Amino acid sequence: DQEIKRIAITEDVSYRLTVNNNDPFEMIRQSINQVLNETEKFLEELKYNHEELEASNEELAATLGQLKAYEVELQQQQNYLLENKSLLEASEKRNKAIISVLPDIIFVYDDKGTFIDCQTSDKSSLMLSRENFIGKSLLEIMPSFIADQAITCIKETLATDEVRRFEYQLTVNEESRYFETRMVKSSDN
Repeated sequence: DQEIKRIAITEDVSYRLTVNNNDPFEMIRQSINQVLNETEKFLEELKYNHEELEASNEELAATLGQLKAYEVELQQQQNYLLENKSLLEASEKRNKAIISVLPDIIFVYDDKGTFIDCQTSDKSSLMLSRENFIGKSLLEIMPSFIADQAITCIKETLATDEVRRFEYQLTVNEESRYFETRMVKSSDN
């Protein structure tokens, strides 16, 4: 039948067979038309889904490009941090070497006179162990005439960015000892 030859899924799916009453193939023609209707709907959905998939693929490709750019940036940041970590470790090693040969004690205070840190090459030179004064105020640890003088010196050092110094006498183990304190600003507080 010539009409059946006109059915072409690859070219025009909208073609339908003519259905005539009294045709001995009427039921078959109706069935074929029903299959063609379903096929046309399926192909339309397939085309729509294909377009959606292509749009999703484009979005995914763009997102992948962004992720690759982020990966490159993170890798650069990691390299920068690793390089700086190495430099910091070398600086810490050098500073520890310098401190290890200094006979002095280095105290770090905040702007209120609270002990933040202490470095010394000889821990026996400390009157108290670090645990007993780190985090405490000069007023809690030192006699008030020394603590007041030190806090004033801290404030002057922070205000002027200049080295400040003062001397004081303190009795340690029933022996009168003389000390010189020099202060320098290491940060804003």
